[in-house]
Amino acid sequence: MKILLVVGGYGTRFWPASRRKNPKQHQKVVHRTKSLVQLKLQYLHLGFSYDDIFVVTGKRYEKELRRQLPRIKKANFILEPLMKDTAPAVALGLPKIAARYPNEIVSIQWSDHLIRKPKIFVKALKIGAKLAKESGRDIIIGVRPQSPSPHKGYIKAGKLLRNLDDHKTGVLYA
Repeated sequence: MKILLVVGGYGTRFWPASRRKNPKQHQKVVHRTKSLVQLKLQYLHLGFSYDDIFVVTGKRYEKELRRQLPRIKKANFILEPLMKDTAPAVALGLPKIAARYPNEIVSIQWSDHLIRKPKIFVKALKIGAKLAKESGRDIIIGVRPQSPSPHKGYIKAGKLLRNLDDHKTGVLYA
């Protein structure tokens, strides 16, 4: 499995702390010494090699992200000429990964998500990759919403395929 880590956006909902020059994912918001993107990389590295992780970001953030993510090799940075939102960033990154790794499962990850149980998260990614490969279906890993929000999409969960821990964490088909 390859990971496409989307490190974009200006973090406008986190204003005034988040600005174009220093968006929230570059900041030490929940940890004293690591930014959100550094934490996400740390979580992902529990189960994946740095060589399997690709970073898609705007050219304007290349220098700062190379400084923050020195273990990601230059060839694994995918730079957006213009930042135009999530879908274009993913549309730029996926074909570049597919050109190097045809038929590889790719997980699209966001750099500013706090993961409270990183080991379970990585386990879910690995099980999701296996299920995607076996079934030929897209797999979505998420958390149950606790309240409605116009900022989130919703997916009707299907049947439970596998429990991951004792806390009702599982992999389901959508």
